[in-house]
Amino acid sequence: MAENMKMEDEMKTSVEQMEQDPSSSDEDEEDQEDDEEEKEQGEVEDPEIHRLELEIQANPYKYDSHVNLIDHLRSSGDLDKVREARRNMSEVFPLTEELWLQWIKDEIPLSYTPENKQEIISLIEKGVKDYQSVKLWIEYCQFIMDNMEGDDSISNVRNTFEKAITAAGLHVTEGSSIWDGYRDFEMAILDSFEQMLTDENIDSMEEKIASQRERIKSLFKRQLAIPLMGMQGTMRDFETWLEDDDLPSNVRQDFEKAEAKLEEILAYEDALASAKPPKLTEYRTYLEYELNKGDPVRIQCLYERALKENCLVGDLWIEYTGYLDFKLKMPSIAITVYERALRNCPWVSVLWQNYMKALERSKVEKSKIKDTLDKALTCGFTVSQDYLQLWHCYCSFLRRQVKDWNEGTLDEWDASYTRCHTRLTIVNERRAKAAEKEATKEAAQVNSERATAHEKKHSKGTKKDVKKLDKKSKPQNLKRKMDNESEIPKETSEPAFKKPYGKGKVEDNVQENNETVEEETREHKYERSSDPNKIFVSNLLFSITEEKLKNKFKELGEVQDVRIVKNKAGKSKGYAYVEFKDESPVPAALALDRTNMDGRPMFISPCVDKTKTPTSFKFATSLDKNTLFVSNLPFEIKESEVEQAFNKHGKVKQVRLVTTRAGKPKGYGYVEYEDENSASKAIMVMDGFILNDRTISVALSNPPSRKPSHSEPAAPPLPAPGSRGRSKTQVMLVPRALQKKSAPTSSTSSSVDETVEGKEEASKGFSNDYFRQLLQKK
Repeated sequence: MAENMKMEDEMKTSVEQMEQDPSSSDEDEEDQEDDEEEKEQGEVEDPEIHRLELEIQANPYKYDSHVNLIDHLRSSGDLDKVREARRNMSEVFPLTEELWLQWIKDEIPLSYTPENKQEIISLIEKGVKDYQSVKLWIEYCQFIMDNMEGDDSISNVRNTFEKAITAAGLHVTEGSSIWDGYRDFEMAILDSFEQMLTDENIDSMEEKIASQRERIKSLFKRQLAIPLMGMQGTMRDFETWLEDDDLPSNVRQDFEKAEAKLEEILAYEDALASAKPPKLTEYRTYLEYELNKGDPVRIQCLYERALKENCLVGDLWIEYTGYLDFKLKMPSIAITVYERALRNCPWVSVLWQNYMKALERSKVEKSKIKDTLDKALTCGFTVSQDYLQLWHCYCSFLRRQVKDWNEGTLDEWDASYTRCHTRLTIVNERRAKAAEKEATKEAAQVNSERATAHEKKHSKGTKKDVKKLDKKSKPQNLKRKMDNESEIPKETSEPAFKKPYGKGKVEDNVQENNETVEEETREHKYERSSDPNKIFVSNLLFSITEEKLKNKFKELGEVQDVRIVKNKAGKSKGYAYVEFKDESPVPAALALDRTNMDGRPMFISPCVDKTKTPTSFKFATSLDKNTLFVSNLPFEIKESEVEQAFNKHGKVKQVRLVTTRAGKPKGYGYVEYEDENSASKAIMVMDGFILNDRTISVALSNPPSRKPSHSEPAAPPLPAPGSRGRSKTQVMLVPRALQKKSAPTSSTSSSVDETVEGKEEASKGFSNDYFRQLLQKK
């Protein structure tokens, strides 16, 4: 009863208050309505969000649906649902650099408690495992620096920077930002130590300052030993920081080696920078170069860079994991990469098979491998063969677990496979060399047969020449016999007219012709043969002897034969052939090209068959952006002086001063740089530069195009010979009307017809048939 009275009193009081202040009741009603509306709006979701959630629920492997759902939830401002959507996506897919950075930046402003900060650290550590991301590592280091608390805070920052350097410090284009951040952090500590220095703590602080300076110096040394973009600026910063201290010699040597390495890989980096994503071809070329060099840390870094832009290329993951399995042989690293690979390409059956083998090498429990098989079978391979190979791999694993069979371990199988692969490689190389040797032998045999045929052809021509000379000498011999009949000795058993006048001359001619044919055949054989042991040396002084030439080249290796080509009079033609015992000294001999011998440059080239391998100009014949054309040079200047003048603007690869065949300078030359930027810089500075009292001109090398061979003027046509031939002083009495290309008339003589035909043939160019008919007429 008392309680009911109390409730009635409260209701009366509330009614009185509402009557006294009606506006407050209205406000309360409005607030209540607003709350109800907000509740209703919360219950009714965005239809697009609802649709995306249903899509993901039906198929969690739709990547675009996850991304679109995260974007819509961020726009709605529902942080809890955004977190849930991001977690769901990260369980199925590895997130990109942009998604991780977006997630972390959304969470950092809400991290007030130590628990929240630890969650963000865990989040970032999970993000850096997906792909190699320099930006994500920098964000990680920055977050640790911003939340330095406790005595271990400095060591935590240093450990984080060290992990960042290990993961991405070798990134050629972006890695320097991690090093610079690490160094700036250590320099800030050094500045604080110097500010804390007082008279009371001078001893302890000076020790700390010296230790901190050594730490910074060590960071500089480590960074300068790595080929990174902008390393020249780092060296300048180091020299400035040292102030009056000398730069250590070992630092200079390591820097030069790293700079040389950077010059080598700069072309690959430029190709990557200019290519469009995903740049798979450029990355494969770059990887081939690094694999040949064999630096495992650089190879890993480059694979990580390539996979960041080609994460869905299964073959690239297979190559990377195979390198880790059989070259690096570190199972802990390989298993982590396999897990990332399968998150990116779960449809590749080979990756699952290799992953199970890697788990077996790591000696994990059988249940782990069975769980891996079960997970792989749910990925939905498109080909039944993939399932078969997966089961075959698992059955092989189970068979190896039976100890009574003594089949051996997987490591023993790997070792056997490696030995077999190495042996097969050696056998294939030997087979290739044997096939090449056989092909060379067959080519030499063919060339020998051609030379023999050529010699026979020349021999036939020589016999015809002898007959012709004999025929011409008979009338003269008869007249001489009649004039000198009284002078013939009586005791001679043979009549004098049978011994023709000029017989000795004919024999001399025959002997000379035979020697010429032999010399031409021998020379032709040398010129046409292709021998890897021979070199061709030209532009020699006529006074050079074979012995002198042999002494020149015997320093490079054992010389088997030297032959200077000579003319009929036995004088040198200015070129020769040098044959070594084997082909090992040939590259060193070719390196002596254009070196002087008795004041005249030698031209050295390999001895090849020009009909099969036409010679080509060894330097660029079009625009070359790395090479400069330098004119108006002093005639007495040396290549070393030119290189010294141009080396200030970049690394000079080669300097060539153009000379005459006698070795005298022409006053111009070419300077070739390692890269295009150095050449451009040299043009800006050196054009118009005064060198040894002469103003030189510098421009890009762009030689004029060479005229094609068919544009050369044809040789003047030779007149067709008659029945007896005609001397040079004879006049060809042929009317001009008959020398035209019109058809000959019936009254034209046969000799005139032959002349006109010869002219027509000459205007077209002589053919083999023409010369064959010419020889037959003789």
